[in-house]
Amino acid sequence: MYHRFPQDQSLLERQCEYLRKHYQVISMSALTDILRNGDKLPHSSVAITVDDGHKDFYDNAYPVFSKFGFPVTVYVSTGPVDNREWFWFDRLAYAFAMSPLQLAYVPTPKIENGEHDLERIELGDQQNRVDIADRFAVWATVLPNPIMRRYLKLVELSLKVDIPDEPTPDYALLNWNDMRELSANKIEFGAHTVSHPIMSQVADTEELRSEIVTSKQRIEAELDKAVRHFAYPSGRPQDYSTEAGDLVREAGCETSVTTISGQVFSGDDPYYLKRIGFSADMPFHRFCQRVAAFRP
Repeated sequence: MYHRFPQDQSLLERQCEYLRKHYQVISMSALTDILRNGDKLPHSSVAITVDDGHKDFYDNAYPVFSKFGFPVTVYVSTGPVDNREWFWFDRLAYAFAMSPLQLAYVPTPKIENGEHDLERIELGDQQNRVDIADRFAVWATVLPNPIMRRYLKLVELSLKVDIPDEPTPDYALLNWNDMRELSANKIEFGAHTVSHPIMSQVADTEELRSEIVTSKQRIEAELDKAVRHFAYPSGRPQDYSTEAGDLVREAGCETSVTTISGQVFSGDDPYYLKRIGFSADMPFHRFCQRVAAFRP
């Protein structure tokens, strides 16, 4: 499971060289057929998935995966693509990164008497700002979806930063033309909802169904290919429900992936598949450990 890709392609290329030498890279569709038929998984097999579909996949990762002939499945949320909007977590990251403040008083999700508590934060350097944004993003996932949107707006206001209407290049997403090109070249696309909500925080069943079905249908309409796969946004056990899994099955997807760390075995429920997280710039020894399913 990857998300973002740095400009330095040599790091990912070294990972792919290792995979070619020691593993069998199979597609998610091949894995789906194996699970459905009850077949034995190929020895030392690996499936590569990418969540969210940022533009850096096209620019920095696809040339490498294509060089090695590896199939990859990319899960995209269709709303930000259609409307050229930000992912909510990217807006949050941008707000912390670009805030002119060094000391900020930022609202926390805790509400008392209708008001949020404020946390005094030294923003510091860029890495510290990234870490703080990640912490606030995790906090936001526990809020019901409408409340989360209002809360994130309060955070942005507290940081005194103007956020452009469209994502800046660092946060840009694949567009449909990109995806059509990639789809013709061993890249498979899966649904990742319309707006990337935390599915367990969507109270209305019809809204939840629409997030799944509309995402799947939009990708199929644009790429003229069936969408077989789905990824739960955030993907931790607390972020989705059995209702969500049932709706994914009902929508016609054949697999769903989580972010729960672990391997996939024959006989696993195809609607709650585990994955192991990677980054293209992680230390190489750690990559080797993780691809072997050891997580230090």
